[in-house]
Amino acid sequence: MARPSAPAREALMNAAERLIGQHGIAQVSSRRIAEEAGNTNHSAVAYHFGSREGLLQKMVERQVSDLEPARAAIIDALGDTGDVIDYVRATVVPMTDSLGALPQPSWRARFIRQALADPAIGSLFDDDPLLGPSLRRVTRILHSRMAHIPDDIINGRFTLMAHLITEACAAYEESISIHPEHADWSATGRFLTDAAAGMLSAPDTSQAGSQVAGNSRPHPSVISTGTE
Repeated sequence: MARPSAPAREALMNAAERLIGQHGIAQVSSRRIAEEAGNTNHSAVAYHFGSREGLLQKMVERQVSDLEPARAAIIDALGDTGDVIDYVRATVVPMTDSLGALPQPSWRARFIRQALADPAIGSLFDDDPLLGPSLRRVTRILHSRMAHIPDDIINGRFTLMAHLITEACAAYEESISIHPEHADWSATGRFLTDAAAGMLSAPDTSQAGSQVAGNSRPHPSVISTGTE
């Protein structure tokens, strides 16, 4: 039996990213993904990835592996001496730079939004190994930098940051697919960094931090910081 080829796997992931970004996870079948990828074998997803869920997990892993080198380089340069905004920048800017480097139009940010919103598929993002060592290191550093804020408040803000940036990137990606002349992912990265850092480091004015809606472990999306 022939071994699955890397180009065929990449074509299936790109097709799935495009279709899911446009239509949502529930509306896209494995057969449709295979057809979009130009594969005459309607069982191509099962052949190359074992299952539809296996395909989606590989897509998440691809995103993490794309971002990890840039994040690691920034964090290594900072060490433990940076400010909150420096570590937020290390999580956000590699993401926006990566999106800006994709062939246009792109659907990756919209795929991530759809994946995070799906109860079943979103659980793929809860696997700590998929976070990568850089984000786990950032989590520890940010908790130490904001030790004056209760952990449950920080974790809730991490969750909010993940969804804020995911939604903003998806909306921006959609906007520039219509008006590509307005694309400026670098400016978007700077704007989101400032907004997220301000939200994370804001004073805690709650009377009962343990009762806030974010009193659960932060959702470890490919752009957020998760807990150990």
